[in-house]
Amino acid sequence: KELPSFSIAVKNEIFGEGAERIVRKVHFIDERGYYIGTPMVAKESRFVDNDDNYEQSMTYHKEFMRTQNIANDFALKFNAALDDLKNHFDVRYHSWIKKLPRIRFIEPMVVEVMEDGQERNILVEKLLQGDYRKFNNNM
Repeated sequence: KELPSFSIAVKNEIFGEGAERIVRKVHFIDERGYYIGTPMVAKESRFVDNDDNYEQSMTYHKEFMRTQNIANDFALKFNAALDDLKNHFDVRYHSWIKKLPRIRFIEPMVVEVMEDGQERNILVEKLLQGDYRKFNNNM
């Protein structure tokens, strides 16, 4: 299967950072160099030197995506349980049940980048707008 090819612009400036990753802003660009689509972020490991070890960085990204997929499965089950509440409560509570927040996870993708003859990969996902508040320390 042939994969699509796109051009991207990755900012050098670090947009955010955590204990494991650094984050930069990314945009897909058209043939004229204009931004297209929604703003994205690129996440790269602090511990894997992407330039030196393609396979190690790909393994890192695959593990992140696997974890994200497992979390999404739990979110779908949680949302289904919320939807099922209407079967256990009087109709007076159905509008309240509909207002309960649902959980969803952003779907990431690994983008292979060719830059100055070097191939590397970055994990890209949609940029979430607004203030970010972290509720755990990944421990």
